[in-house]
Amino acid sequence: MLGCSYTADLAWVAATATAYATGSAAGLGLMASLGVAFMITWYSLRTLDRYAFTALLHAEVGVWASSPALAVALRLVDGAFHIALPCYLLVKYLDAIQLWMSPVSLGLVYVVHHPSVPMPAIVSRLYLPYEFTPPRPPQFWAALYKMELLLCTSIPLLACLVCARSFFMYSLTLLIGAMVMTMQVLRSLLLPKIRGAAATIMHRLLQHGEIQVANPDDATTTVPDTPWDIVVQDHAFWLDWMSDGLVAIGDSFVSGQWEVNPNGQQTLDSIVLRLLTLPVEARREMYQSWYARVVSLAARIFSYPPSSAGLIGAPVAEQYDVSATFRQPYMASSPYFFHGFGLWASPHDSIVEAQERTLHMMAEKLQLQPGDHVLDLHLASCGGVGVFFAKYYNVHVLSILGSRADEGIAAKIARRAGLTDQVQRLVVEPGLDVAHALSTLLPKRFQAIAAAHVVEVLPAMEMPRLLSLLRDKLSQNGRLLLDFVASPTRANTHAWSNKHIVPRQPFVAVSYSTVKAALMSVGWTILEAHSYADHYDKTYVAWNDAFQATWTESYVRELPESFRRTWEFYLLHTAACYRARNLQGYQVTLQPSSL
Repeated sequence: MLGCSYTADLAWVAATATAYATGSAAGLGLMASLGVAFMITWYSLRTLDRYAFTALLHAEVGVWASSPALAVALRLVDGAFHIALPCYLLVKYLDAIQLWMSPVSLGLVYVVHHPSVPMPAIVSRLYLPYEFTPPRPPQFWAALYKMELLLCTSIPLLACLVCARSFFMYSLTLLIGAMVMTMQVLRSLLLPKIRGAAATIMHRLLQHGEIQVANPDDATTTVPDTPWDIVVQDHAFWLDWMSDGLVAIGDSFVSGQWEVNPNGQQTLDSIVLRLLTLPVEARREMYQSWYARVVSLAARIFSYPPSSAGLIGAPVAEQYDVSATFRQPYMASSPYFFHGFGLWASPHDSIVEAQERTLHMMAEKLQLQPGDHVLDLHLASCGGVGVFFAKYYNVHVLSILGSRADEGIAAKIARRAGLTDQVQRLVVEPGLDVAHALSTLLPKRFQAIAAAHVVEVLPAMEMPRLLSLLRDKLSQNGRLLLDFVASPTRANTHAWSNKHIVPRQPFVAVSYSTVKAALMSVGWTILEAHSYADHYDKTYVAWNDAFQATWTESYVRELPESFRRTWEFYLLHTAACYRARNLQGYQVTLQPSSL
């Protein structure tokens, strides 16, 4: 019954039957309280996420979910189990519900929603949650947990108040119920008007960015120079754009609520760029108008869920394997699997040429000499950077890797280059971090260290510790080449990627000055620093081109179309963020300060 679990459903039925057979009033009261709590929770969630039950049917019965007769029958079973039986128990055993049942119910809710709570292994295996196709997003499960906590606390209290038969309490309950119902009716009636007002506001704002919006019926022309940039399939997302910005832009694209006009002249990255660079004066004038303030206030008061909530599942990083193995097909053009920017010298460069130019530049900045010992901390490149250095500069490399799967790819890259003796590998064990791996290495061991994207995933307070460890592992005359991504203007630039691509290790918004201060505080001297935002931009566009080219060949049989839209938005919106300078890619050459 709790936590959308079949096991909990069966346990609730068994406990109810046992309490009825033994004549336990306390047991029947507790089961009535739990049943009503889940009934209200389940149907409230289905009201907010109108596709939840359909997704449940698709997951459980597959193609049979399209059968009208079966769908009606299953809905009747669901209604009997989740409405009729709890309501019967509530009416029959209302006076058996006691206040002590609140903490007991809360404890059960906590245990069901926290699998980390120690319990016998067989119990963990028997916990069978409802399956949804597509899976419900984390917000669905978070709402389920919060509503069950609220209802399991309030239902015993309300039941006791009702049993007291106080005229005042009856009047108060009636008043509160009337207020809640009025708010719900207003919430439903005002939603179309608020969304329409938000659409008007956003259309005016987009005109300042020279972004033309079309309905599907308006974009049927096949003329190549048609002016429409965005084709809208569902107008509900404009309120989300007003409230959530870049996150809502990405979610509404992934859910198919809008798309780039295939007959237009704009691409997804150019449209996102225009959205990111809308004139400040136009945004200020629009959002500070009374019209926009009323719409924003109404959206906050009624707390409308995102229009894409029922159309997007969990983050792709949780639904699918998006590790280095997934990235191999569209990055296979690079023999070193370099997950970094290419140095583009001309428009005719290939990504392989651009990236190898970058790797040679990195070696020059590190002043590599034959026989040097180099630490490769490019985790996403699976040891490829170290193999390149060993091949062209005859150095000995230790590559730190993020997983055993990455170690397998790194071994293949080294074997293909014939450098298995010059390249060693160290895997960061699960549950540990890079700093722990560094602490196991001997001090002053390396003449050069190449590290990328290790500081922007750390909280500011942990950054000095990692930088201090890197300094400790470097010889006095050695050099560190540190690549990192800074967010100089807006703290929420990483919000969409953190939500869908890297939810387990999200990027932290850091500025160049923050990283510089941390470097100086632990004894680093900055020799030179360069920004390569333009080159990151071109690299992400090239990766998207390769991804689209290999989609049919490598991915389409295993991944849904929504995944393609997710990965396309990830690559191209990242390129647009670099182009707009909302992201800056820095490469800093460092040396330990003299004592």
